[in-house]
Amino acid sequence: MPSRDILDLCDDLKPLCRDFIAQCDKAGITVILTTTYRSNMEQDALYCQGRSAPGKIVTKARGGQSKHNYVLDKKPDSHAFDFAIAKQYKSPSAGLNWDTKHADWKKAIEIGENLGLVSGSRWKMADWAHMELLSPTVPTS
Repeated sequence: MPSRDILDLCDDLKPLCRDFIAQCDKAGITVILTTTYRSNMEQDALYCQGRSAPGKIVTKARGGQSKHNYVLDKKPDSHAFDFAIAKQYKSPSAGLNWDTKHADWKKAIEIGENLGLVSGSRWKMADWAHMELLSPTVPTS
């Protein structure tokens, strides 16, 4: 199962992720981390989805190609995180808001981009729940 631990983010992304969560909270948006680090095997399973496994295609990245897969000294060092937004009741038990046309999504994307993060919502194959560092490719090891 992919990690949701903020400690599995690289040192440059940890404070930005914390700021993102805090600023979203200040704006009345409850953000829940859904993925920080993802192993190459987990990434390959996602890549197979909609291709050789049931479901819809959700990624173009194979294992080792995603910023979720980065490692440093054999420890998770993710340069990306995925998140969800809790419904307006500010309680994760109230369910999640996946309506990307909702104002909360637009505001969360704006907050992340103002912090200098890259939003997957801008990609041709949009991934609204994804934020990553703008950085050169770092090899996984």
